[in-house]
Amino acid sequence: MKQIGGTNNSLKTSKIEKKYNSITSKKDLKELITNIKASDLISIDLETTSVNPMTADIVGISFSLKTNSGFYIPVMYPEKEKNNFGEDDLMEVLSSIKKVLEDSSIKKIGQNIKYDSLILSRHGIRVTGIYFD
Repeated sequence: MKQIGGTNNSLKTSKIEKKYNSITSKKDLKELITNIKASDLISIDLETTSVNPMTADIVGISFSLKTNSGFYIPVMYPEKEKNNFGEDDLMEVLSSIKKVLEDSSIKKIGQNIKYDSLILSRHGIRVTGIYFD
């Protein structure tokens, strides 16, 4: 049997550090907004209850500001015992992120961001600065 590729093949792999955080307090949400405002480019993604943007409810919102890191803001989830951000978590979160999503100087990218934009528009947020879908 012929050996292919020499006698001492070794495959080197490196572990890439990844950092993902759940945002579940007003303090953490405020810090995330500050970091988004300082970014030139962000990625956004909504988790929803449906593929129909006219009826889908927002379950959570994800942001990424740099490679291999991200933030998830849960709004609705089965084990939720109390609100994290105020009397109405969804409205509190949306009012907090509205200015950065409507800021055209911050470029936004996302997988199917047009869908997300449509859902956000139903909540009074006009996403501007869409850079790449």
